[in-house]
Order: sequence, then C-alpha cells, then structure tokens
Amino acid sequence: MRGQKLAGGLCLIMALLTACASGSGSGGPGASHTPKGATGETSGMTTDDAPSRVATPQAAVPRHSTAPECGPVPTSSGPLAHLARLTFEGPATASAGESLQVSATVTSSETVPRVIATPATSGLLVVQGDRVVGGVLGSASPEVPLQLLPGAVSPAQTIPASVRLEACAADGATALEPGSYSLVAVLGYRVDSLNAAPNDGSPISPTRGPNFVLVSAASPVTVS
Repeated sequence: MRGQKLAGGLCLIMALLTACASGSGSGGPGASHTPKGATGETSGMTTDDAPSRVATPQAAVPRHSTAPECGPVPTSSGPLAHLARLTFEGPATASAGESLQVSATVTSSETVPRVIATPATSGLLVVQGDRVVGGVLGSASPEVPLQLLPGAVSPAQTIPASVRLEACAADGATALEPGSYSLVAVLGYRVDSLNAAPNDGSPISPTRGPNFVLVSAASPVTVS
C-alpha cells in the first residue's frame, strides 16, 4: 500500500515538472512574440520623404551705367526750360584725370508746378565745342520731389557732386588731353502727376509722364 502511494506521488511530481518545462518553451500566455524581420524597418530598403528642391535662377538685375553717351550737348526741355535756371560752381583749372567738386542749384522766377528730379537722367558733362567728350551721370538712387518758389534757391540734389576729367572711349575711360573744355550740369526731371489732384482731396493714382532736362550754361575749365 505504501509502495502504491509513493509511486503515485512520484508520477504527480513528474507530471508537474513536464508541464513547467513545456510552458517555459512555448512562452505561455501573455508572452511577447516578435516575428523575424518585423522590427519596423524594411531590410535592404531606404526611403527619403524630403521634397526635392530645384534651384531657381535669379533674374539678373540691370546695372545703372554712370557713363554718359558722348554726342551732342543736350538742350533744356519741358516746363522748366523757360521758368527755371540751373547753375553750379566749380574750378576753372584742373589736371587731366582729376576729380572736380561742384555744387549745383536751381532757381525760378515764379512758382512752377512741382517736379520730380530723376538721378538716372541727371549728370555733369565735360564738353568741347558742341560735343560731349566725358562726364558722369547720377546714380540709381531714389527720385526727389522739387518744388520751386519765386526767388528761392533749391539744391539740385540729383546732380553728381563731382566729375572726373576723363574722356569717353569704347575700351574704357582715359584722361583728357590738355586743352580748353567746359562743364555742363544736367537736371533730369518729370512733372509730378499729383499736381492734377482735385482740391476736394479725392485720391489720385500717380503716373509717370515724359522725361525732360534742365541744362545749365557751360562753365569753362582749362585742363593741363
């Protein structure tokens, strides 16, 4: 009888050990299973979700040339031709290639409509006889409103403050030959379209009218 109980107990222990070993191998309930290759990455493949960027060529910005065209000396035009006077002060003698400093002003004998002075069409010219042989044009800086009153002296701000005594040449500027020349100042301008604005304060869209020039008398300069 005791032998039968001992044998039964040993069988029960062996059954429990066999069950535990089987549970450990299978992972049991709640065990985490990670399939091979399911790690969130695709083996052997790469992806790039960033959008491709195509370089857009920048439009070339036209450069403003400060070299005047050599040709006939310009003459005054537009409403200021008979209502205003452009004058400047500068040296009477200089050396070839030297840079001369000048100061230009505008006066008027009566009230004239407001104008817009344009730097790109203003300049200081070196002339000989009736031909432009050198000089400098204004920069591409902002335009300047100019209101002329009777007897008042206004600075011609858009005219360059200096000019180098160099001749125009297709292959670059060269120093002027010694001799007698003259300096001429040119004030480029247009009539301000806002002059036509109604008195009741109604808005008006500004427009660009034709370009004119006011030309000074020639001032002699001897180049040595």
